[in-house]
Amino acid sequence: MHATRSIPKNNYIHHPKLNALIHNQESMTEFLASLNYQLSIEELGSDISNNEYSRFAVLKLDTQPVIVAISVTHLENKTFYNILSQARNNSIGEKLFATNCGIVRDDCMEIKTIALKNITSKTFVHYLLSIGYKEDDTLIGRSSKFCTTDNQTMHLTEWVLPSIVDFL
Repeated sequence: MHATRSIPKNNYIHHPKLNALIHNQESMTEFLASLNYQLSIEELGSDISNNEYSRFAVLKLDTQPVIVAISVTHLENKTFYNILSQARNNSIGEKLFATNCGIVRDDCMEIKTIALKNITSKTFVHYLLSIGYKEDDTLIGRSSKFCTTDNQTMHLTEWVLPSIVDFL
């Protein structure tokens, strides 16, 4: 079991295994589940604003937060709206990456670093500050677009936390 420890600064961004993980097109949840640690998902909440549904979640290994993720879709995108609104503390990856589900991830993932203070989700900023992060801490993330065969879309942004290097 991993104890909560001080948060490493920006050096985690250059961890060799993190680079492979962040560029992997497969399910982040499936990768984390393959590690020999207890995976759990905590839904921080959801929101409807400007005809969009957003779901905020934290992925944890052995109770340690390692990923924060936001999924956003328009309310009329019933496939994605149903996946997100019914997920609660469960993985959406199981549905997004299911065989023959008719959902594909766009090949173009955006990988970027960002200072915590520049993340627009107040839900995430508040959560991360509450567990010891500082506004100037830099996170690495990836943004993806998922599409159905009938052109419904969902955007997923996953912020990888420095604590993940303890598990790689």
